[in-house]
Amino acid sequence: MTFAGVLGSIKRGLQGKPLLSHPVHVALVHFPATLFPASWVFDLMATRGGTWKQLGMAGYYANLFGLGMGVPTALTGVAEWWDIPRDHPSWKLATTHAALNDTILAIGTYNWLSRRSRRNFAADRTNLLLGALSTTLMGTSNWIGGLLSYEHGLGVQRQGKALDTKRQNEAWERDHGHSKPASEADQERPYGVAAVPEADDAPALGADI
Repeated sequence: MTFAGVLGSIKRGLQGKPLLSHPVHVALVHFPATLFPASWVFDLMATRGGTWKQLGMAGYYANLFGLGMGVPTALTGVAEWWDIPRDHPSWKLATTHAALNDTILAIGTYNWLSRRSRRNFAADRTNLLLGALSTTLMGTSNWIGGLLSYEHGLGVQRQGKALDTKRQNEAWERDHGHSKPASEADQERPYGVAAVPEADDAPALGADI
């Protein structure tokens, strides 16, 4: 196998192909997206002093675990970014998303290195300010990630069983001329009305779709 072939296989593995029905990236993003902001919140609470100071250790370890999960999250993100055509409208958004996340990782690395030799891993003012910046960048990056998935459809129904389902639904829609109902119960209703679970004594309900 050529070097390019090896890289291609690594990229496909990082994307979750062919085993998963969704990209690996979306399963990992929740960890750094939660741990880095939690680290800053713990550090902020620790500034109250007294027994609250012990939360500084929680902030330090939350940041450290965020770094540990941030690396594979970034690698799987690069694998997704690599396949986006450079002239696609989502490419600039995805590049901005990646740059924000790289900045967050850099901040997390600095906060880890600067605190690891301190007593109780205490955060100083610089760590707190950088944590606030990291949390702001994370919120922005998460919002962009949502746009990439739900507005541009990146990674949605792209592989595995999800792709099979998409193809089946498209074939059904071509044959019937409208969207496939979610269930057999919906199929028996007038088009445009979806079934809603009902209690035995509740009036009949429908939801427009």
